[in-house]
Amino acid sequence: MEIIKQPNLFSLLKNKHILLDTNILIDSLIKPSVFESFFQELRDNNVTITSIHPVAVEFLQGAANKERLEEKQEILNQIIEAYLPLTKDIIDNVYKLIELYGADGKGMEMTDFLLGGTLMQYPNKLFLFTKNTSDFPMNIFNFISVINFPNHKSIQTYGIYMYSAD
Repeated sequence: MEIIKQPNLFSLLKNKHILLDTNILIDSLIKPSVFESFFQELRDNNVTITSIHPVAVEFLQGAANKERLEEKQEILNQIIEAYLPLTKDIIDNVYKLIELYGADGKGMEMTDFLLGGTLMQYPNKLFLFTKNTSDFPMNIFNFISVINFPNHKSIQTYGIYMYSAD
């Protein structure tokens, strides 16, 4: 099986940066050949694959043993080209998001707020790749594209988002 994407996806992302959520890393661990191919297509289109350190921590936590931790660290090293810094401006954006989300943000993970704050820091330049589509409401973030991955039991759906300051 392979990832099903819109034909214009790579033209939208060409020469941009994509921010990975933890769930993308987890799924790439489960289906490495599918995601390796997709990540290579991104790189072939000059898309820089980025994340933030809290995503790496979420991905690494709970490793059963040292060997598994090292395996997961190697996956991070193979996929992530750069970690974006968490600046004061991003933290300020998180506080704005908490206000914008209101009661809908009660169950959100801090990492998702940090991803959203990072998107806000780089409007129209940074895209988020996530499976948690309900964590990034379209009244705040711009939905760009859907990606589907059919497997033997179900169809996994992912979203690509960005933030526009307009």
